[in-house]
Amino acid sequence: MKSGDPCWDAIRRARSADPSLGGLRVICQLGSGDIGNVYLVELKHAGGCVFAAKVMDKKELEGRDKERRARTERGIMELLDHPFMPTLYATLDS
Repeated sequence: MKSGDPCWDAIRRARSADPSLGGLRVICQLGSGDIGNVYLVELKHAGGCVFAAKVMDKKELEGRDKERRARTERGIMELLDHPFMPTLYATLDS
């Protein structure tokens, strides 16, 4: 987590207030793929911090034997730290 990054600070505040990240407001769908849909979301009380949120259905992943692929994708995203690659700010498992 980078210090001074307003997006990291907004996520930290949101997670401490609501660990389920229920403070997200969906703006629109950006796309869909084999294992999920991606939405443009905004933190309701974060002053304009927008993020892309990927939503995956656990039952569908299990039924199509895609759980390993989802875990691999998450693991790779957790390792990335490059200005030209997406940043994984948080994950939620429900």
